[in-house]
Amino acid sequence: MNFQYDFTEKQKLLRKAWLILTIMMYFVFTPFRMGYLTLNFAPAGDKGLIFILSMISLFAFFSTLYFCILYRCAYKKPGTRILTVVLILAALGILRELGSLSKSPSLLDFCFSFVALLMSSWWCVLSYGLRKINHEIKALKRAAVEAQDLKQ
Repeated sequence: MNFQYDFTEKQKLLRKAWLILTIMMYFVFTPFRMGYLTLNFAPAGDKGLIFILSMISLFAFFSTLYFCILYRCAYKKPGTRILTVVLILAALGILRELGSLSKSPSLLDFCFSFVALLMSSWWCVLSYGLRKINHEIKALKRAAVEAQDLKQ
């Protein structure tokens, strides 16, 4: 059976906003933040450069892997399990970010924490909306399969 779900304009906008914000978080903002943190803790000299490059490469690999899994399981195939787990982890991250906001030693640290807090909060709102859409799609798909089984 071929199930097709037609998204409303509001749902399309929410999905598009979720995807754009997710890409910005994982491939723009977070690498800048990680690069900044890596530069602050890197040893001086050639060993520091190797450390920085290895940390950025490692981070880029895991960030891309994480994004691909999230994109596949939450956006391309409308699932709810991984999205729910990531939402819980994001909420815990927001709590951690709130704690680090008051302890930021420099203005740049404070700005990074504040922007991360805003982006994470907005991402959670969009992810919750995406989860609701995915839940609705799964329920409609299940009902369509049951109706098809009853016909046979």
